[in-house]
Amino acid sequence: MHPLIDLVTNHRGIKKYCLELAGDLGHDLYHEVILYLCEKTEEQKNQLLNSSWYLFVMIAPYYWMITSSFKSVKELQEVPPTVYPKNWISGNYYDKNFDPMQFKQDVIQGLFQRYPEINFGFFRFMFNSIFVNVSITILTLFIGSLAAYVVAKHRFRGKRAIYLTIIGSMMIPWQVGLIPGFLLVDDFGWLNTYWAYIIPALPKAFIVFFLVQYLSSIPDELIEAARIDGAREFTIYWRIVLPLLKPALVAMMIFTAIGEWNNFLWPLIIVQTQDMANLPVALAFLRNAGAGNIGSQGVIMAASLITSIPNCLLTLNFEEETGWGGEYEILRGNVTELMDWENRCRDCDELNTMEYCENDCGEICSSCHYMGEADLEIAKECQTHKIYLDSEHVPNYRMEQING
Repeated sequence: MHPLIDLVTNHRGIKKYCLELAGDLGHDLYHEVILYLCEKTEEQKNQLLNSSWYLFVMIAPYYWMITSSFKSVKELQEVPPTVYPKNWISGNYYDKNFDPMQFKQDVIQGLFQRYPEINFGFFRFMFNSIFVNVSITILTLFIGSLAAYVVAKHRFRGKRAIYLTIIGSMMIPWQVGLIPGFLLVDDFGWLNTYWAYIIPALPKAFIVFFLVQYLSSIPDELIEAARIDGAREFTIYWRIVLPLLKPALVAMMIFTAIGEWNNFLWPLIIVQTQDMANLPVALAFLRNAGAGNIGSQGVIMAASLITSIPNCLLTLNFEEETGWGGEYEILRGNVTELMDWENRCRDCDELNTMEYCENDCGEICSSCHYMGEADLEIAKECQTHKIYLDSEHVPNYRMEQING
């Protein structure tokens, strides 16, 4: 017997409900419910297996990156490669035995020991990425939400044309603007500065479009009431509109932050010295410098791990639906729902109120005295409870405990 059939068969409340609902057809209805639940559970089990496989495919490269960053040069050269480090070392990050004046076997220049010509070394690249990413994310959300508020909640001439222009700009490939953008930045004298990072990245049409659609669900009466009370437009935006936009802003924050953190092509064009590079560009420099040198593979893996950490933190903190976890919750929810049938009263719909009589005459709800799955003949002879007919409610038969 299928385990789910066995589980549901033990819950007599479902069977009784089907019998009372469909009369003589209740048995067929009951079995149809069982078959449906079994097929649905089997389908979810298959989805769970597929999700587990996808999860493995995604985690395996990340696991390899982590373990390789803690392997020695000798272990990285082994064939076949080791699944996990035999000796965990931190030399790929910082090797205290490294001496630039002496060459030693299995001693390499750690990631944080490189770039001595740059102030703070690799930490400078981390600062560049963090500063640029935070600046772009905050300013983009502020400008985008302000523009969306104006377009969605104000009436002015040319509003529709402006909105259509914003939407139409999303159809233009961003690669088209690389050369004009570079020439414009060069004319302003912003090459190799933070301005070249931040200013061109601020206008994002998708954020305006997304927030306009979200603002359409906010009633205009709320804005009008604030205006009648004498609130200025920026006060309305800051104290009323912005708090209501919080869920949409969080979604756009993830979209913007991850996109800008992984931005590579535009920084590669505008950067002229290494000290202004962000992490993706620095990672490319590091890879090109260590091309063909297997001893640098661990250092490259260490840099890749550090570069990927913020993306993982954003995903784990702000996206609750993750892979197999959601499938498992669905599967577990079906079983929990079936178990709730046992302890839920069909009359008052209260949970954990159905109790078995000590004389095995049946189930009685402690709240409304509804007589659940019970044998009337045995219940009539019960010394603990007595049956009475309730003409005002359906089901009619109820049992209450005999005092004394």
